[in-house]
Amino acid sequence: MNKLKNKKVFLTLVLVLAMILVTSGIQAFGITSPYWETRPLEVVPGQEIDVALELQNMRGGSNITLRAVLVSGEEITELTDQNLDYFVPFGRKDILVNLHITIPEDAKYGTEYKVGVSFTTVLEEIRGVVQMGSSIEKYFPVVVTRPGGEEKGFPTWAIILIVVIVVVILLIIFLSKKKKPSNQQLPKKAKQK
Repeated sequence: MNKLKNKKVFLTLVLVLAMILVTSGIQAFGITSPYWETRPLEVVPGQEIDVALELQNMRGGSNITLRAVLVSGEEITELTDQNLDYFVPFGRKDILVNLHITIPEDAKYGTEYKVGVSFTTVLEEIRGVVQMGSSIEKYFPVVVTRPGGEEKGFPTWAIILIVVIVVVILLIIFLSKKKKPSNQQLPKKAKQK
């Protein structure tokens, strides 16, 4: 029974040690964007615009290098930085990745493009050691709208409310004129002696 117990303790220690070794090299990074699924970039046909994504490295305790690759929206988007490997020091959250977006002149209103950039950790080559990197993709929609933005009419509920208020005011004015006493003077009460 002692041998079985010693074997379990040994296996548990090996697993804990393996977990510590595997997790010690974890790198955590993030990407922020001024646009996302519910807040798309709105553009007009023929427009050119520069957009920046921000890389951040706030966890993990070590510097990282990320490689950017455009994975969707290639027909309208290009990565404009000369070097697409971005060094992101630990504690920084302001490393810019610059994109240039060009919308075709003949783009139809309502057309939606999906721009996506993949960021993968660039690992040092160490002979005989298997290294695992991580990758994150960032997407945002680009929607073609009319110049000056979508024309939005006055909300129907507001029009109805204004009509109701005007009708109520006119009704009050009409009824108050009807109830006014005529210009005839009322008889005065006789003075008491």
